[in-house]
Amino acid sequence: MYLVHVRLDGPAETPLPCGAAALLMGCAGPDDGLEHVSVAPDGAGGPVLGLFLVAFTASLSQAERDVVHGESIDWVGHNTGGTGTAGVRRPVVERTPEGRDIVRFSYNLLTAGHYDPPVDAEVAHEELPLGALGAELAVRAETFFRENKVSVLIPENSILVWDNQRMLHARSSYTDARRHLTRYWLQ
Repeated sequence: MYLVHVRLDGPAETPLPCGAAALLMGCAGPDDGLEHVSVAPDGAGGPVLGLFLVAFTASLSQAERDVVHGESIDWVGHNTGGTGTAGVRRPVVERTPEGRDIVRFSYNLLTAGHYDPPVDAEVAHEELPLGALGAELAVRAETFFRENKVSVLIPENSILVWDNQRMLHARSSYTDARRHLTRYWLQ
């Protein structure tokens, strides 16, 4: 997701219309990639709009969007002893009633058919959840992620918490034996 700031330069002392964010969202089509609009009416130098754009899904062809929005696949959960979820059957990109996209992604699932496949597993495309197209999209999404990610260095003696189901994330390799990575399930 990209955040684009737009500074508005209008007549002095002219306020933004009430509901400016909703007006802008209403002008965007479903394929424009506009996810959310924030408004700072009192920004230095004039009002500022924050446009949150979903870049990867907006870069897909219409045929590819039809597949990621229309074909449901099994997203197997990791339900261990009552924690986690049992999983869901949903498309890669699911549009909510409010018009927001929920994006589900697993490189391993789309390219090998499993979350934890054997190393160098070769799986026939017809056995993959979305076939050859899904494998190709996974490679393109991984490239997009690598080129556009924001790396976060966690300071010593600190903790970083995020919701696995709300944020596309990955961890990089590390060799520092003092670093400790632990997964916790919270309910």
